[in-house]
Amino acid sequence: MKANTLSSRDLNESTGCCCGLRRPFRMRMAGRWKSWLWGVTAAVLVGGQASVASATLCLPPVFEGGQRLHIRTESRVGWLPLMFRQHEVCWRSSDHPGQRRVFLTGASGIYGFPLPADQTLGAELNREFARDEPGAHVFNLAHVYTYQVKDALILRHALDYEPDLIVHAINLDDFAHFAPHPMEAVAQFMDANLAAIDAMASEDPPGLDEPLRRYRDERDTGDRWEDVVTALRQSGAFVRLSAREGMRWLVGRWLPEDETMPPLADFSDYHCAEVERKFLRAFRDWKAWNIVAYLEQIDQGGTPVLIVNWPVAHEPRGGGRCYNVRFTTQAFAAYNEWLRKEVEERGLTYLDLHDFLPNEDFVDSYHPNAVGHRKLAERLEREIRRVLDERAEPADRAGA
Repeated sequence: MKANTLSSRDLNESTGCCCGLRRPFRMRMAGRWKSWLWGVTAAVLVGGQASVASATLCLPPVFEGGQRLHIRTESRVGWLPLMFRQHEVCWRSSDHPGQRRVFLTGASGIYGFPLPADQTLGAELNREFARDEPGAHVFNLAHVYTYQVKDALILRHALDYEPDLIVHAINLDDFAHFAPHPMEAVAQFMDANLAAIDAMASEDPPGLDEPLRRYRDERDTGDRWEDVVTALRQSGAFVRLSAREGMRWLVGRWLPEDETMPPLADFSDYHCAEVERKFLRAFRDWKAWNIVAYLEQIDQGGTPVLIVNWPVAHEPRGGGRCYNVRFTTQAFAAYNEWLRKEVEERGLTYLDLHDFLPNEDFVDSYHPNAVGHRKLAERLEREIRRVLDERAEPADRAGA
């Protein structure tokens, strides 16, 4: 399987062979020898495997048994080769011949924040698909923080793992008009994948050329070692995090850890004027960057894409001017209409769930609770089966 060999993309993006996009070298050497030591250890381990042509390069699962790309409260490891190679998408074998591979992508809603993995949409769908053969297995490749450029990088990397269907959850939040992104956790992810940004920018992906160009323009091309340094730092962080998670697992066998997340902040009582002010600043030109165009390219390349307009809670304020603490009512209505037309014109499969769940099925304005995830799984299972069957029919007829 393609995922079990070191791809040329991984080699390029881990060694810095893709040139032209470099960030100013800001690393402070003092106090970092321990990080370097861990990084060298991980690099030697991975490099040793790479030297054996037939060896698989999947890593032991770290984040919730490999069910997620990262854990809910940890964002220091953001280098895509490491995140994917510890994930079950790399090492999991099919339960039955012909079992289809379904990838869930998007932000914290479809990721399942703040729930543990076994209470989320992906787990619920897998319980449904396990009832028949060959069925399908759903892989949760979502990332908590919302940003369409980040999602595009994950989608690009995910294609190396041969999905039969991509289910991408989308929301107006994804269209925030920032590049570079001001949120620290998103900036860390982007910094960890500079070479991937460089490579993707060179491919001129539709709908995302402007933000990628902004990232490219703010780089310093004089530093040709930063990708190597990034790989070492990320490998060191990964090894340390793996050790920490392993210790937590051992301790948990005798002293089970309380998995209950602390209650989230209640944003239902908010000031609409503040929402309007923030929305204008972050979403002034939200339609200018368009991940739907990139998803169309993926679909036309032979990987079916199902776009889901992700549900949000309806908590109006300001005499109805605000839909909830995130969006103004006018902008949210415009977004829903734009997305429907955009997906229809591009010939993509679309499922509009923006008002599918009642407010009691959310933990906040955006994140469904466990009941909400079960309801979403019941609805999405039917749509996923339909899309898989429809896309399989032409291939079956061609093989007959």
